[in-house]
Amino acid sequence: SSSLLAQSTIRGKVSDETGTGLPGVNIIIKGTASGTTSDSGGNYSLEVPGGADQVVLIFSFIGYETQEIVANG
Repeated sequence: SSSLLAQSTIRGKVSDETGTGLPGVNIIIKGTASGTTSDSGGNYSLEVPGGADQVVLIFSFIGYETQEIVANG
């Protein structure tokens, strides 16, 4: 038997304090090995499993402090 789980897509842009997009930022779903990297403009798109009320994304980039951000809904 198999089951289908709905997935959601989280999209966003990683930028510095001046609003400039940061390319090459690692974005990982906390507690998983699933993740992506921001593109040349700092944009990213990440598929997350359905059924979770909130997802914690971990952003890491050389020269910047790692941040955990909660994505609700």
